[in-house]
Amino acid sequence: MKKFFKIIKNTILTLVIASAAILILPAVVDVIESGSDGSSAGTPAYSQNGTTHKPAVTTGESASTHKPAESVHPYLDSMNDGSCRQLVGRVVVTVIFVGDSESSWSTAAISEAKQSLAEQESALESGAKSRGANLDIVYSYLISSVSGWIPLDPDEDGSWQEQAAENVGIASFSSAAAALESKHSADEAPVVFAVNKSGRSYAQKMSGDRTEFSCVFGSDMESFSHELLHLFGAMDFYYPSDITLLCEKHLGDSVMNGGERVDDLTAYIVGWTTSKSTGAQSFLDGSAVYTSAMLDAEREKENYTGYGTRTSKNGTYTGYMTFGTPDGQGKFVYTDGTSYEGNFKAGVYDGQGKYTYADGDVYEGAWVNGTQHGQGKYTFASGAVYIGDFALGRFEGQGTVTYPDGTTRSGLWKNGNFVG
Repeated sequence: MKKFFKIIKNTILTLVIASAAILILPAVVDVIESGSDGSSAGTPAYSQNGTTHKPAVTTGESASTHKPAESVHPYLDSMNDGSCRQLVGRVVVTVIFVGDSESSWSTAAISEAKQSLAEQESALESGAKSRGANLDIVYSYLISSVSGWIPLDPDEDGSWQEQAAENVGIASFSSAAAALESKHSADEAPVVFAVNKSGRSYAQKMSGDRTEFSCVFGSDMESFSHELLHLFGAMDFYYPSDITLLCEKHLGDSVMNGGERVDDLTAYIVGWTTSKSTGAQSFLDGSAVYTSAMLDAEREKENYTGYGTRTSKNGTYTGYMTFGTPDGQGKFVYTDGTSYEGNFKAGVYDGQGKYTYADGDVYEGAWVNGTQHGQGKYTFASGAVYIGDFALGRFEGQGTVTYPDGTTRSGLWKNGNFVG
């Protein structure tokens, strides 16, 4: 039975953390969070009597005979299963750049995607080497197109993958794994479909010897390594919230929870180590209360479309969602006291919205791709109010500040400062 593993990352942007000098707003609500890297915006600021005033910093934020006996644990269930068993040796990844009626790949876009893949290849090879494992990832690049449009939901229609593969000479795609291994003299031969549009990347881990593949969207190319690890049995650690906490406690900054490194448990699952570390075992012990059915139910929540409420360790979102991603009108109330109410686009603040900080500061106005941009109003807890233009999260353009004592300053602002 096929299993889908999905994640949101990067360009479907994730929660980010503010710094003292730069106000970095949470670009994606935590219900779909997979990382802590995102776009930064500047801090709105005004100057009065030679002193620059800035708002307080806030934090946004088929069964295989090779399965081990311990596979009864849900997080080990896919270990050594399917056509992709261990991420070691010579691994030739067939990357098919696919165009449809809605999107296509330009030479520049393909070049940029290849650069991202090369960087992730290097990181994975270094991670394996640090654990004494030999890994050599090689890419085989192909370009294809399909009729009609490619759905963003992997459950909707999978016939386009067969079509795209056949168009580049991969016949009988569902059973092509052995043929690809032979063709490239590879130990493993997964397939990655790259689609140049915004979407939620996913991987299809299949039992038996059927070809295992992932789909990575151009807007989400940085999630390639995450999806590749899925094909070799790795699991997500970002749902439910107590699993996330277990991961942070015992596994650290895991790529399977939006981090930057391959954690000890994932390294064990994909074959980089032959024994479990203390942290990996502690995570398994702590998560043993979950069954595969329970995790499947949590995964369904991640894929919900419609109006509903989602609760995570960082707060509660209520509003419209598409495949588990805030999309449309909604409100997220964070546990730290901050909140955003307004329009979301693919998980990002985009359109008109109101952001309330824990210290009482409030921004109301336009957002573009998770950043205050356009016309808006910023009310400081101190009583000062700025109304005017914003660019990339800072006062930029024409605007007026009215101070608590009633005095005003109108004119041109640049990079958060009044210039005349």
